[in-house]
Amino acid sequence: MRRSEIPILILLMVAIFCLLSFTDYKTAMSTQYPATSAEPDPRVKVQFTEWKYCMEGNISAYRNDSKAVRRYVV
Repeated sequence: MRRSEIPILILLMVAIFCLLSFTDYKTAMSTQYPATSAEPDPRVKVQFTEWKYCMEGNISAYRNDSKAVRRYVV
């Protein structure tokens, strides 16, 4: 490779990178679920519900007997 070819190759690589990195971000974002929806993503709804019931159970156990929960955790 000659020294005169190096700048041309770098320019071509930059041009290819720029062409490949153009994305329609509005289209890409519209396919995702909004982060502020009231319900969890349907794909993880079961896991979310199980986690929610577990957390509610832990909170109610702590409210009823905080000293016993501390003994169990520590």
